[in-house]
Amino acid sequence: MTTEEPKSKEITIVLSLLPGLGHYYLGQVNRGLQLFVAFFGCWFLLELLQVDIWLLLVAIYIFGIYDVIQQFDRVVKKGMTEDIPIVRWNERTKAQTSWVGWLLILLGCYLILDRLLPQWFGPTAYETLRISLGAILLILLGIRLVTGSWRPFSTGRKGRTGR
Repeated sequence: MTTEEPKSKEITIVLSLLPGLGHYYLGQVNRGLQLFVAFFGCWFLLELLQVDIWLLLVAIYIFGIYDVIQQFDRVVKKGMTEDIPIVRWNERTKAQTSWVGWLLILLGCYLILDRLLPQWFGPTAYETLRISLGAILLILLGIRLVTGSWRPFSTGRKGRTGR
């Protein structure tokens, strides 16, 4: 017969200095895992892409500490033990999560443009190609926003048969 020992707020806060660990201590595995993946995923992108997203990294870190304090009150003081994830992926539709796919595509294109093309074509050709591709992307996005379709002369509506 085991009884769960009472949770300590101080231990929870100290453990939350590693994003997600305080949530694990409170028994909120899903929430802790999401914070862990978000923090270290952003850190990985920061190192891989060498872009300045430190503000996002700091925001996730601070949110993790703030959230673990809120969850401590929920779990320990109010007795609510439900592990509610920060993002409920299973309730999202394809339209709601397609932005993740577009983000990954853009990051992949950025890596190709930033890391591979200068090695393949040299610095001058690289700059020309990079600016050209950026301009084409802006034009295509503008067409998409204006017409609702990727085709320049489309009205964005379906044909008369509705197929």
